[in-house]
Amino acid sequence: MAPAIRALGWAGRFLSIITIAYLATSLYSFTNLMMGGGFALGEPALDFKAQELVISIPFSFNNTGFYDLTDANLTTLIRDQQGNILLRAETLMDSVPKGTRAETIHSISLDFTRILSGDLTRLLINDDKFSFNISIGLRYALALGFKLNLGGLSFPWGAPLSNFSLHPSDVSFNGTHYIQRVELSFENHSQFLPISGRMRVAVYNEMRQEVGNIWVDVIALPGTSFRQSVEMIVENPSLLTGTGQIHVYMESPLIKFGPVVIAYG
Repeated sequence: MAPAIRALGWAGRFLSIITIAYLATSLYSFTNLMMGGGFALGEPALDFKAQELVISIPFSFNNTGFYDLTDANLTTLIRDQQGNILLRAETLMDSVPKGTRAETIHSISLDFTRILSGDLTRLLINDDKFSFNISIGLRYALALGFKLNLGGLSFPWGAPLSNFSLHPSDVSFNGTHYIQRVELSFENHSQFLPISGRMRVAVYNEMRQEVGNIWVDVIALPGTSFRQSVEMIVENPSLLTGTGQIHVYMESPLIKFGPVVIAYG
């Protein structure tokens, strides 16, 4: 019995030594791999396609280590300044055997029409800054899992309806209707989103009663301003107050949104 017990004890010690050696060499190999430039990110390329921004980032692994690299994934989170997640993109690389090199493209497609039709319509009128956070996860030597934060970058967001304003004049009577002349203006700070279509502007008083509404044909290319004076029919001048809300709707072949609510007064 004693020899058998001693044999089991030696076997257990041997397995422990093998396990420790395996983990030690795996960590050593992985550290050398990452420190020696085994992973590389290329220069991002930007492409504007209608209402979509496509960012392509090449990345590669040169596995000069002792073991295979598996389940590699590059993940990008895009947030606005308030921390809202606008997009999560992930690219997988199943396997990079030892002694080989593999490369692929991490593609990020940011559809602005989807963003502006959701809960972030404030981005229509407010400039912002988007931040990119890039991380990589992988498994090395079939046993060790790693999650590495690679840092991030940022780029400015220009609102297509920046500085949107409505300046009403005094109400006049033209013999048929009460008319209020309204000057509508905004600046398209976007680098790639044109504003072209019909805009409906509804004015509400402080009791949330509609004072009047107008339809305006607008066109403002990226980097340009729009200013137009229009006449709005006021059915009941007694509803006019010094404060209230403006509800803005937009209809065009490429983009549709509303209401964007802006306080006035």
